[in-house]
Amino acid sequence: MIGISSDAQFRRLCSALGHEEWAIDPRFHANPDRVANVDALESLIGDVLRTQPRSHWVALFDQCDIANDPIQSPSQVLEDAQAAALGVFNQVNLTGEQPFVLPRLPIGLSMTPPAFQGPPPSVGEHGRAILLEAGYSEQEIEDLIRAGACAIPTAKSGDRA
Repeated sequence: MIGISSDAQFRRLCSALGHEEWAIDPRFHANPDRVANVDALESLIGDVLRTQPRSHWVALFDQCDIANDPIQSPSQVLEDAQAAALGVFNQVNLTGEQPFVLPRLPIGLSMTPPAFQGPPPSVGEHGRAILLEAGYSEQEIEDLIRAGACAIPTAKSGDRA
């Protein structure tokens, strides 16, 4: 993935790719021109990129101060050093299943940072408590369950959650 957001960055990209002439080509001279001719430009850039491995272009673009990042497979993302350093994934253990990895909330709040609170609830697990909080009576909840309007496990004696 290559990120170009200005004409100066586009000129750097053209130079890095060995095609300075693209920067003065009327089809690509300014951003509106590049947007209007995106298919042609992507084809030209793709033809050049296919001549070298991804690692070559990442190193060159980094050296030339061109925003870029390789597109990764899901397994590569899970093993990415930057993702690990940022702690963007949480391992979740579900009863009777293999642990799996979920992304954490992609924002950071200094006063109330998002916290992982465990595995997702099973279907209807908190439904009764939610309906009680919303003002439904036990009888109304039982009527909703019998009517098939909601999937809530039936309450055991003394269990009100």
